[in-house]
Amino acid sequence: MALALLGDHDASVSIVPDGQLIAATSFAVNRAVSLIRGGDPSGGARHVIRAVRVLPADYRQSATTRRAAQALDAAPVSAAGAPAVA
Repeated sequence: MALALLGDHDASVSIVPDGQLIAATSFAVNRAVSLIRGGDPSGGARHVIRAVRVLPADYRQSATTRRAAQALDAAPVSAAGAPAVA
């Protein structure tokens, strides 16, 4: 997780064992927050959407999806009208 927070998302995802859906999604959400805060709210929103869509339905009510929703809250108000953010 430290690698993801430092911005090295590719390296952080590479250490997640296959089948660890929650961990992989968590890294994807952190990447989305980085994109949003870095000035690409639409790209970050699309990243969140892709991350949650790959989760099986029974995983979508977890803390990970709540975190995904919080990631979208990081988008500036001015981006609220963008289709991916909306």
